[in-house]
Amino acid sequence: MSASVQLNDKSKTVLYARIPEENTAFLEKATAKNYIALRLLFEMKVQRNFINNFSPRYQEVFDNWTNNSPEEITKNSIILLVSQTPKGEKKKEKEIEEQSINKFTSETQAKDKFSNDYYFDEMNKEINSSHYQNMLENRKQLPIYSNKDHFINLLNNNQIVVVSGTTGSGKSTQLPQFVLENELLNKRGSQTKIYVTQPRRISAVGLSSRVIDERGSNKFVGHQIRFEKTGDEKLVYCTVGVMLRKVLGNPDLEGISHLFIDEVHERDINTDFLLLLIKKLITRNKTIKIIIMSATLAVELFEQYFGSASCLRIESKIHPIQTFYLDDIISFTNYSIDSTSEYYNYKYDDFQKKLIGDQLITVDMNKVNNKLNKTTSDMINQSTVNYELIMDLLHYLITNKPIGCILIFLPGIYEITTLQKEIISTPPFNNLNKFKIHILHSSVPLQQQKEAFSIAPNGLWKIVLSTNIAETSITIPDAKYLIDTGLVRIMSYDRSTKMQRLILTKISKANAQQRTGRVGRVSSGECYKMYSQKRESSFETYPQPEIKRLPLESLCLQILLFGEKNPVQFLADALDAPSQTQIEKSLLQLVTIKAAKRISHLDISGAVKEFEYSATPLGSALAALPVEVSIGKMLLLGCAFGIAQEATLLAACMAVQPLINGENGSNIKRRYCSDASDHIATMKIVEHYIESERKGNGTQFCKNNNINIILMKEILDTRKQFIELLKNYNYPIQSIQSSYKKELLLFILTYVFYPNIIIPQQIIGKTSIEYEYYTKKHQVFMGISSINSMPRIDFKDNVFIYTNMVKSNKIMVWECSLIKKVFIALIATTIAVNYKQKTITLDGWITINSTPLFIARLIQMRKELKEALDDVINQKTQLTKEFMSHLIETKLN
Repeated sequence: MSASVQLNDKSKTVLYARIPEENTAFLEKATAKNYIALRLLFEMKVQRNFINNFSPRYQEVFDNWTNNSPEEITKNSIILLVSQTPKGEKKKEKEIEEQSINKFTSETQAKDKFSNDYYFDEMNKEINSSHYQNMLENRKQLPIYSNKDHFINLLNNNQIVVVSGTTGSGKSTQLPQFVLENELLNKRGSQTKIYVTQPRRISAVGLSSRVIDERGSNKFVGHQIRFEKTGDEKLVYCTVGVMLRKVLGNPDLEGISHLFIDEVHERDINTDFLLLLIKKLITRNKTIKIIIMSATLAVELFEQYFGSASCLRIESKIHPIQTFYLDDIISFTNYSIDSTSEYYNYKYDDFQKKLIGDQLITVDMNKVNNKLNKTTSDMINQSTVNYELIMDLLHYLITNKPIGCILIFLPGIYEITTLQKEIISTPPFNNLNKFKIHILHSSVPLQQQKEAFSIAPNGLWKIVLSTNIAETSITIPDAKYLIDTGLVRIMSYDRSTKMQRLILTKISKANAQQRTGRVGRVSSGECYKMYSQKRESSFETYPQPEIKRLPLESLCLQILLFGEKNPVQFLADALDAPSQTQIEKSLLQLVTIKAAKRISHLDISGAVKEFEYSATPLGSALAALPVEVSIGKMLLLGCAFGIAQEATLLAACMAVQPLINGENGSNIKRRYCSDASDHIATMKIVEHYIESERKGNGTQFCKNNNINIILMKEILDTRKQFIELLKNYNYPIQSIQSSYKKELLLFILTYVFYPNIIIPQQIIGKTSIEYEYYTKKHQVFMGISSINSMPRIDFKDNVFIYTNMVKSNKIMVWECSLIKKVFIALIATTIAVNYKQKTITLDGWITINSTPLFIARLIQMRKELKEALDDVINQKTQLTKEFMSHLIETKLN
């Protein structure tokens, strides 16, 4: 006979089980539940040690099942029906990966449809045109032009040529044209395909436009950036990211005759990776020509890296440039400062105290400063942008100098927009007939950026506000005056929060030299450095390569997609190889977030000899997105759970520096949010701003709540970029109607940032509810700007997921959210069961009271979740509402 049992649990999941053994009877419902739970564990093929804490009777039953023959196990298996997501036909991971790669397979493998004679004739027509000949006279004035024959000769006799020449020498525009004309005029047009990589989109588009203008035709020249391609031209300017995708689809770059890798001195992580791939590629492809181009003269590093490379050094002739430092600027503007100024250097006070101690004396500090060689510049904080002094300097220039173009280097978009606002609100700069302001930044539409390169009409002051985007690649031809803040925002990574942040820091001496060289191209120039010579002497010689300071998760994913199983070994051949520890931490993070799988290889003694890694479907999807891995995962999960609109806002809030800070931060968050979540609170504040802005009160809303409106707009711009990114990759961005959106967002936070967990412990004996907070290793403290700094609800039996932790004299948590422990149970790496105490322990430290039935249901749910997410991410669809409600309503007992 057989017995049937139907169980309804609190999560509304119905379990049906048919027990095939004869004479099976249960006197108590709890025994029946436990028996079925044990059988479910057996059917899911859990390891034997998983049930060690079950009672001996249950262990004996489990062992009896294990010892049955495969036929008996199949015969006696329980039939389990659990409400779950209907699944279509599952695609194999290999097919998905091949689809991804084939999407980016280079079009250069296709056979050319025109003959060599055709290209020969068309090139002759072009170079004999009046437009070409007129522009040729200007091109001949560039320092690079006299090296044309020498360069072609080097290229004919070497596979790799390294070219060094300062920005403005013409290497980026002229050398590719030399190759194009040489190949087509020697009737090799059908075999010619030239790519020139650039680290930025604006450079790729700007250089392409310049070359087209010089040639008077776009027949042979175009550009390719993400989501934008002009055509199938012979000479293509593209971003490094585009070229990396081409290598992924076409590992030997078959069909590409010449590859120029420009701006290698910047040492961005993608260019360093491309150089590594090319170093390996040239051992397989002996016909491709590689040209490495640097704007600095120190190219020995690149010569040594490629071994047999030949070098071409180009000395540029530029007009005289006068350089002025901070002391000079103070003198020109009569600038003064005191201790009440926001730009005051308080370290200067410390210096004075060390000299005169705490004595009550009267002293003429001007005399002291003169004797100690201390000046006003020592009293100025040079680690921040001094808008006050920049405005004074602008007034000085327009009053005392001939009309021209003023180029100002600023660290980032926040500083650019702040100075822009100051300029346009200050007479006489608000006179649009006399002043024109341009912005160069990646967030500004390309067409608007291109306007900055047009020469200003006579009688018009042109002011260009730029980040280091204007240091190299592209030249502003009429730049006459340069103002250099000496500051830059670089991407840095905090492993405690697993987030990248832009930090403000000093530029390098190489950066300073590049910036100075931006003026003096068409006439003499003037450079105004907003820092002292003493500070300049403290600059590093070169910027640190990104591969040494940034997280390597995205890079490691790219390496795995290239079929490499051991990124540690692969990256050992990089130009500046990251440490093994740095790589292993990134790989561990990929495994933790389920973007990669790890396989251990053991030696004879059973010890781990080495690890091999491979990308999961999630990892493959993340590798295709040009964003940081944590942000990418948040966006993909948002699409999968049908809350892309909310997830893009959450991701944008986290990608930009914190919107709410300071002692009043927690009060502002509580004003708009009743949840114990800094992340939900920030989102709600942004949503209130959007509503206020719709009514015309957005600026007032920010003032009333002491919110930086520049950061608010940056969050909204970033969100817009994320939405466009997902649309371009065909992910579903529509949001479902659901009452579970908040819970789904918190689950996504947990999925992305686990194991960043804090456990609250209530302090006994206090008159009010107070807690202490602990991570796995340390006690931590709630920051005053966190909404959870003053508990309004009982935190008992809950935990926090955190995304912002700062270490000073105490470990402070600034951004965290209260979450359900079951969220962790669904994604934890290990689960230890204590049957006697009816608990499970997640990853060795988070304990949950539970039951055997929940354990069985949990394992099933983990399996379903993994399979369902793999499916929807591969197929770019959404989970069903039924599955998501089942997920959120999962209970612990």
